[in-house]
Amino acid sequence: MSDEGLIEVLRVTEAAVRAAQARQLAAIAEVRARAGGWILAGGDRFVGTVEVAAAEIGPVLRLSRHAAAERVALADTLVSRLPRTLAALHRGELDLTRTRVIVAATDVLSADTAAVVEARVLPRAGAQTAPALRESCARAVIAADPAAAQRRHEQAVTDRAARLYPAEDGMATLWARMAAADAIRAFDALRRAADNASTPGDTRSAEARRVDTLQDLLLAADPDPADPAEPATSAGPPRRTRPGRPTPAAVHVTAAWTTLAGLDDEPCQLRGHLPITAQAARLIAGDAIWRRILTDPASGTVLDVGRTTYTPPAALAEHVRTRDRHCRFPGCRQPAGLDLDHTVEYPRGPTADHNLNAICRGHHLIKTHTRWRVRQRRDATLLWTSPAGQQHPTAPEPADHNPPDV
Repeated sequence: MSDEGLIEVLRVTEAAVRAAQARQLAAIAEVRARAGGWILAGGDRFVGTVEVAAAEIGPVLRLSRHAAAERVALADTLVSRLPRTLAALHRGELDLTRTRVIVAATDVLSADTAAVVEARVLPRAGAQTAPALRESCARAVIAADPAAAQRRHEQAVTDRAARLYPAEDGMATLWARMAAADAIRAFDALRRAADNASTPGDTRSAEARRVDTLQDLLLAADPDPADPAEPATSAGPPRRTRPGRPTPAAVHVTAAWTTLAGLDDEPCQLRGHLPITAQAARLIAGDAIWRRILTDPASGTVLDVGRTTYTPPAALAEHVRTRDRHCRFPGCRQPAGLDLDHTVEYPRGPTADHNLNAICRGHHLIKTHTRWRVRQRRDATLLWTSPAGQQHPTAPEPADHNPPDV
């Protein structure tokens, strides 16, 4: 079989899988619709149609009770609230993962508002990865009802939490949920402190160093520690977190000036995360350094980043990272980090915005060490060609806080 034939098999079978999943979900929704007739008189005080339907389909599909109930709820939502999404799944335009993204994003909305969001995100959903679609849905949900979105955000902040979960091999997970901007600042501060704690001969990984630093900082803040001594089971060289003046963490928010001025409540973009409400962005902007970003009024593509504090090379790098936002490999959503790649290797290719793009370390290795090839156009569009000959264009995502096509 040729490379092209092999790829065609993938396309055909994937379309068949998606259509079959849509038919199955429609059938499950019908099971749920009939389940009311399977409940004995008075039994509806103890069981609902979701539970009854789940009990019916669970053994057939070899699903646990919880998984079966989740499948019933998914099917019912698609049939009753999001029929266009179900139809897109049946046509093969969506897979089940992206279908679930739309369902989860609209779960907090009324049926009418959910239909508005569905109509807005579906035109592009088939061409987006699940993380990109999740971002589009978050933006559309905020735009559909900014006041309600702000209320949900405020309630989520009120419900912030920290928890401890046991894990295997004598480990545990320390988990925290907080406002995204606060989490970015906290993790950046932790990363800087951990980097500062590295000493000659330190064999710990960066992840282990961050864990040790977090532990040191928390235990140092304990006014009455049970055992202030270093645990005997600690691995690696002695840990050291150097005191010093903390460096402010960078939180990048893209917002229209009209939104910051309070003239509208359009959703704003928190770099590397989902969109946030206008009110949350205004709170961040109240204690921030502002930067001008010039965008194309039609597409929202970043054209220029105004800088006055960096030398030109640093300004150029920041311009490319701001323009690209994510790794430019097809489907990758890793935030644009420190690595920038010359599309045409230097010195054959210039160090210029039309020959630079953001790419994560893993995909940089793929580009360098496999038969993947890439060309970059003057408008910063990349045309990737896979070893099997499949072409995948990627363009910078609009920096506009609310582009017309979401």
